[in-house]
Order: sequence, then structure tokens, then C-alpha cells
Amino acid sequence: MNKGKNVKLIFTIIFIAIFGSLIAFLAIDLIDPIRQAFRENSVDPLFQKFASYGWWAPLFICLFQALQLLLVILPSQLTHIVAGFMLGPWWGFLACIAGIFIGNIMIYLLVRKLGPQVYNLFRKKTLAKIENLHLPFESRGFMGTIALMYVLPGIPYGLIAITAANSKLKFYKYIILTTIASIPSLIVGILFGSVSYKIDIPLLIVLALILIILAVISTVYYQKIIAYFTELSSHRSMAYFQAHVRKPRPLLYWFFIQVLRIMFLTRYRVKVYNSEIKKRSRPFVMLFNHTSKFDFIWTFVPLYPQKVNAVTAYYYFCNYNLGSLLHNLGCFPKMLFQPDLSSIKNIKRVVQNQGMLGMAPEGRLSAYGCLESITPATGKLLKNLGVDVILAKASGSYMTFPKWSSYPRRGRIEMRYEQIFSADELSALSFEEIDAKLYDKMYYDEFEWQKQNQVYFRGKHFAEGLEHILYLCPVCGQEFTYEAQGHHLHCTNCHTDVLLNNYYDFECADPRVPKTIRDWYLLQKETEQKRIEDPSYCLESHVRVKMPDPNGRGFALVGEGTTTLTVLGVSFVGTINGKPEDILFKLSNLPAIPFGVKEDFEIYHHNTLYYFIPDNIRSCVKWSVVGEQMYQKYVKELKNENE
Repeated sequence: MNKGKNVKLIFTIIFIAIFGSLIAFLAIDLIDPIRQAFRENSVDPLFQKFASYGWWAPLFICLFQALQLLLVILPSQLTHIVAGFMLGPWWGFLACIAGIFIGNIMIYLLVRKLGPQVYNLFRKKTLAKIENLHLPFESRGFMGTIALMYVLPGIPYGLIAITAANSKLKFYKYIILTTIASIPSLIVGILFGSVSYKIDIPLLIVLALILIILAVISTVYYQKIIAYFTELSSHRSMAYFQAHVRKPRPLLYWFFIQVLRIMFLTRYRVKVYNSEIKKRSRPFVMLFNHTSKFDFIWTFVPLYPQKVNAVTAYYYFCNYNLGSLLHNLGCFPKMLFQPDLSSIKNIKRVVQNQGMLGMAPEGRLSAYGCLESITPATGKLLKNLGVDVILAKASGSYMTFPKWSSYPRRGRIEMRYEQIFSADELSALSFEEIDAKLYDKMYYDEFEWQKQNQVYFRGKHFAEGLEHILYLCPVCGQEFTYEAQGHHLHCTNCHTDVLLNNYYDFECADPRVPKTIRDWYLLQKETEQKRIEDPSYCLESHVRVKMPDPNGRGFALVGEGTTTLTVLGVSFVGTINGKPEDILFKLSNLPAIPFGVKEDFEIYHHNTLYYFIPDNIRSCVKWSVVGEQMYQKYVKELKNENE
């Protein structure tokens, strides 16, 4: 015990001697330039003094950075700013990263040899001991939390390094994590320092004081901060996501709202009407149309500080890291176009907890800018919930980021909120009446809106991607013959050339070419309606099969085989996980077949997702179109006739 105390004492004396000497030297040597800088309200005297150090300057910064990590309680961002100011961006970065690397090694050795309690010599008694943090040190969530700590301003790097060193991480993982994770905030500090000569000294002092205050707060509440973010990124399973829904975490939700507001609402010219709806009391249901990949942004961001519990496609929870983030934002998974009791239970929990439920009744992203269908039994669900229903309808969203494009465009979006049902109205209406009114209120036609408003949309590769949804040539009748480049579509069979202008109108010399994407897509539907009049009609593809990875890493390739669509449904014959399979997905259970452009067509079945990738990747859209027409004719129409 005495030997341990002697080692700590020797270490303390050496550390204080080195760090104190460096501070004393700099204080004495810089006192006159600092005074002159204040008199002149200019940083030039300091800059000239630092330049006089020559090659000693990078060494000073490197040594100071390493010692600062050992001191634990000081924010490293101050050193980064000074380094950027003294040495410029490149040498400043190299000096700081070298100091961080050396300091991290020293912390690792000290913690592993002497234990984390050695740092009690340098910390306040109010600081909770690192070893009392009961964290899942070997998990990806813990490592993600460590990386996140470096990004948050004011948290001393030394504290983070001690936490990592006190875990079960091997040295190579520890040093890579603690060094690389510091780079983003290091770059920000260095760049700020390199331009700080343009900023008044009083402002620089204020910024330095803010960093110090943040460091003190972070030090005092460090245990709670790291425990909070570790819990945020902790590993969950699909069963957990399906069985639980939580209120959105306020800090995390606020952060994403601010980021999305800055990145999207102004950039894409979103005009919001009747946003005072956000002041109404909860619970209520927020429905929205699904025309673009960003619909949740246009819908949810203007409603803040109201926080939304969003019904989200099962697909996005198959990656457990993304699922954990969505879970903490209040989202929960839903099997599309299939009965899902776990989702219904979570929906009821949201309403019982006086929350706001967000839901897109279409269940899929619109391929051609019009409402296609509403998920069956939506009216029944709304009636059973018995709360007010608000509709958020976006116009211009399809043109801003259509399903088929990899690139967003800039024009205009109009966002309107409207109450379409009160609780009393729902109780008085039948399921059929609710569904009819819901369809009427939700109906949209983006091309009709564009015809009236004539908004000019700007973007790159304007028509590219359309060849993956417009598969039938209206001139020669051949399939999958179109290629897209820039604003043009070109048929490789009949050489028809079509221009998509910036108002989303087609321009072509041949009158047989439809005027809009909507008209072309509807032509494909009409063609498939005629084809399926023959009950023996079938659609067949050789496919590879992906299913949710059991370890929560997205999707894994599990087999291959042949899918066939007939009046009975979709059948799959092939192998899955090395075993022969013969599965029939009944047509009565397939009101729609969702598809991803250049990706897959999907079938939700028995609490899992089958992700089929056809050899002809362009045929994904045809599976969706034919499947919908089959369901309409052989299930829905027959059902209506029997009634």
C-alpha cells in the first residue's frame, strides 16, 4: 500500500514539475505580447511572438496537448484553437494529433498499471469515479458513445480516454478509437484557430470562458452524460422494438429537429400553412401523404415542440443500430400490408400516453405522384382509437425528391395541416364512411398541382432513374428498353427520344408519348389490366433472396430461386439457408407489393421480410404494378361482387 502511495506521489511530482514549468515559461514569455495585444485590440503581437519560436512551437503544442489530457479537467478545444492560430491548419493538426496520441498512451498505461483511482489526485471530490460506471464496455454501443463524447463540446478528452482505458478494450482498439474519434472536433478547433486573427480579443476571451464553463459542467455531470448516451446507443433486438414504444427523448429529438430544419426546410423552400395545429392538446393522430423520401421532415419538423411517435416500416429496424436511434426518437416498426398485433399495441400505447401518433396510411412511397391506395382497415383503426385526426398534406414533395431519383431537386413545397375527423365524428361514422372520407381528403395529384402552380425545379441528372419505373415504351410496346441521361429518356429499340423539362412535362415529337410521368405510369397499369384478363397469365423471375440478418446488421443473402405471380399469389421455389423451400404468399394477403428502385420487391410474411432481388433489376416495378392489378381484379372486385 505504501509502495502504491509512493508511486502516485512520484508521478504527481513529475507531472506537476513538467506541466508547471511549461506553463510558467509560457506565462513569463508571453506576458508582454499579451499586454500589447490588449492595448492594440489585435492578436498580431501574439502571432509574431509565436512565430519567433520556430520549430519549438509544434513541440510545445504537442507536449502541452499530451499533458492537458493527463490533467483531465481542461477542454482540449482551447489547445486546438491556439494550435490553429500559432501553426496554421496543417502543422497545428499534426502537433495536436501527436499530443493526443501520446497522451492517450500515457493514460492507458497509468490506468491499467495503477488503476483509474490515480486520477483522484487531480479531480474534485464531486466527480464520480470512473470505475463506478456500470457500462457494457465490450458493446458497439459503448464504443459509439465514446466516439460521440469527443464530438460534444467541452467534455475533456482526458475523461473520455480514462473511461475507454478502464474498459475491456484491447490496446489497439483503445488507441485507434480515442485518437481517430478526436479528429472531427480537432479539425473544427484548428480551423477556427487559423482564422481567429480576424476576431476581436474580447470575443475570443468570451468563447474561451464558454468552453471552460462547458468543461466544468461536463466534468461534474460526466457520469450521467456518458450513461445517457450509452443507453441511447445500446444494442436492442427486433423483438424489443416490436414490444416497446417510448416517448421521444427530448434532447435527442430537439437536436434532430434543429439539424433537419436547417438542412431542409429553408433549402427546399417549404411553406407551412396552419401550423398552429401544433398547439392543440394531445392525443391525436397525424396522418400524412407519402410522396417523397423526406415526407416525415416536412410533416414533423414544423410541429415542434410537439413530438411525434411515428409508425415506421419494419425494414428500417432490421439494422439494430439504426433501430436503436429510431426507437429513442419514438418510432416503432410496422409490417407493411400485413396484420401486425405488436404495432397495434404500440399505437394504442401512444394514444393512452397522451402522445401524437404519426402515420402514412398509404404504406408505401408513391411511384408516380398520386395516391394509389390506403392500407386496409385504416378506418377501423381510427374509429377504435377514438381521437381527433389531423391530415398533413404536402404538395411539391414528389417533384422535390421522387422515389425513382437519387438526387433531390429545388423548387417549392407547400405543407398544409387540417383536422379531418373529430373523436365525435369517428364514433358516429361507419368503417366504410371513414375510409371513403379519408380517401377523399388524402387524395393528391402532384401533376395537377404542378399544372396550376408551374413551379420550376432545379436539379442534377433530372430524368435519370425514370427508366426504373417507366418500363413500357408507349411507341413500340417493348419493355425495359429505355436509358436515361441528363434530362433525356431514349428507347434503344425504336429510338424515341423524350425530354423531361424542369416543370416535369415530357416533350416529344411523337404524340403517343404521354405528357407526364403520371400518365405514362397509368398507361402501364392499363396495359397490365388487359394482360391479366387471361387467368393463366403469370410473371416469373429468377431471384436472390435477402432476409433480416439475425445479428441486426441489416439484410443477409440467404438463398435464391424462382418467384412466380399468378391469380393464386406469389410463389417462391428455391433454397433459403441451404434448405429447399416452396412458399406461397396468397394473393388475398398482398394488397400491394412494395418495391425499391434498383433494389428489390418486398413481401412481409409471418413476422419477417422477404427481400427479392430479380436478375433484371428493372423488373421490380413491374412486379409491383402487376401485383396490384391482380389484387384489384381477383380479390377486391370479387369481394365487392359477393357483398
